[in-house]
Amino acid sequence: MTFQRCDVDDLAPGRCHVDFYVDDPDDVAERALQLGGDFVRRVSEGGIRWVVLSDPDGNEFCVVVSGSPDRIP
Repeated sequence: MTFQRCDVDDLAPGRCHVDFYVDDPDDVAERALQLGGDFVRRVSEGGIRWVVLSDPDGNEFCVVVSGSPDRIP
């Protein structure tokens, strides 16, 4: 997991964006959709792929392939 600060606006200071690192982002994204999440987009950039989803309140989070170079061990 990675937490990124994201002050979107003055109404929600201190919010954070969460990245979940998994072996199969598509499988985990599908499970999140079954649990009430919403699909936002798929991204593939620099050899890294992830799925952007949002929770029922509209907060975005990412499901990222676990081999990503920005992963903190």
